Amino acid sequence: MRYGRMQNSVRFAQIFFVLFLVACQSAPVGYGTDSRISPVASQREQVQWVQCTGLLQHMDALVARYGVQDAQAQRIDGFSYLRVNRFLASYAVEKPANDAFHFWVDQLQALDLQARQMEWRNLGAAQSELVIRFPSFYYERFENTISMCSNLLRNHDFTGDAARARLFASLRIVPEYNTWQRVLGLYPITAIFVRMGIERLQHRIHEMFRRTEAQIPVEGRLVRYRPDLPKYFPRNPDANVRAEIPLSSHNPLAIPIPTAEQKEFLLYKYAPVILVDTVTDDDRIGQPSPVQDTPRVQVDTRSPVLYQHISYARLRGQVLLQLNYVFWFPARTRQSGLDIAAGQIDGITWRVTLSAEGTPLLYDAMHNCGCYHQFFPTEHLRLRAQAREAAEPVLVPQAIPAAETPVIRIRSADHFIIRIDSGAHAESTIPYMLQDYDTLRSIPVAGTANTRSMFRPDGIVSGTQRLERFLLWPMGVPDPGEMRQWGHHAIAFIGQRHFDDPDLIERFFDYVP
Repeated sequence: MRYGRMQNSVRFAQIFFVLFLVACQSAPVGYGTDSRISPVASQREQVQWVQCTGLLQHMDALVARYGVQDAQAQRIDGFSYLRVNRFLASYAVEKPANDAFHFWVDQLQALDLQARQMEWRNLGAAQSELVIRFPSFYYERFENTISMCSNLLRNHDFTGDAARARLFASLRIVPEYNTWQRVLGLYPITAIFVRMGIERLQHRIHEMFRRTEAQIPVEGRLVRYRPDLPKYFPRNPDANVRAEIPLSSHNPLAIPIPTAEQKEFLLYKYAPVILVDTVTDDDRIGQPSPVQDTPRVQVDTRSPVLYQHISYARLRGQVLLQLNYVFWFPARTRQSGLDIAAGQIDGITWRVTLSAEGTPLLYDAMHNCGCYHQFFPTEHLRLRAQAREAAEPVLVPQAIPAAETPVIRIRSADHFIIRIDSGAHAESTIPYMLQDYDTLRSIPVAGTANTRSMFRPDGIVSGTQRLERFLLWPMGVPDPGEMRQWGHHAIAFIGQRHFDDPDLIERFFDYVP
């Protein structure tokens, strides 16, 4: 018995000594007079603040050392437990107060917790380094530990108005453009020639959309991909869901946040039908997976998947829900000896923007490099004249009636969208699965217990480089033509425009009741 008590005493002393060392090592410079530590805070609260600050700092350092940073949302200087995207950043100008401010910070905090969960998974065996350094934190699941520390730091920071002002001042969204590239690339001159090329390409795209169904050539065989609806999927609850969508906006920022059931229904209801001219395996929709012992990914076409997630737009003082569908091809097939756009991995994002009532208002699409962005408005939107006169003209090749279900027709090899609402007969139909886009941020590596993101810490997919990057380098877009993670899609070479800009619709369209 005495020996057991002695063991417990020794163990307690060891743990206390480790906590003491960690507290000392984790304390920021000037800790004793840090203005962020309240003078009336208890000693226990101060130790907790130091410990949690140290935990997040060391996790960030470990994540950086192993190259598993998640780039989907951007970090905020001075607030290690918050991250931001372009939609949430748009509120910083308005400076929300009271309940609206706290709800806004809730969303920033959720972005960080989500990213840290992905980073923690992708650390794999390196997790032990953090566990050894902070042994006292691992009495429960890591997600709970990080959430606890995140709440502790937040509650400590936002006891007064100083942190609120500091947050607004610190919040910056880095654009997907490098000014230094434009300076060195003589952008004012080179942009003239790039614009000429863009206008020629847009003219060819308009010509493709003017053709009748019978005039569109078929190089291989038409394969139709449709969503594999769950057996329990409701057949006719449209009216109920549309009535519930406005109710999901009953929060301080009026952001529509559908329940899991509503989200699933909407994503399946508006999931696109895709018609692909299939010549080679490069034209088959698949599922990305990491290539073991390399930084690359490949697309397995045995199991077609569309990766879904929601985003938001702002129009006429309202926040609109957007349904995103991302799909991948193994490659963009080389069509000539010097095909500067060919390369490994290709893909398209199809987006449906819903009105406040839950019906389609706008469709748009881009290749997953951010290239070839196209709008397909319904009758409730009218393109503004200045949109055609923008630094880079807006491409609107076809309008789509809101009542119709779009069928996306895709050309072989380059995977250009060449028609919507195609009535062409398909030789075969393949059901696809819907999966959460976040699964791409932590994919199991076959044959191992590890996971890895599809994307590098800079948001690029390794091994997808194109020769066009040398030609378009002066436009300031990093690595043009390469596949990218959500939040990193520059969709214009001239000027600045991002796929996730929340004001994209309001910038170029007028609403027609």
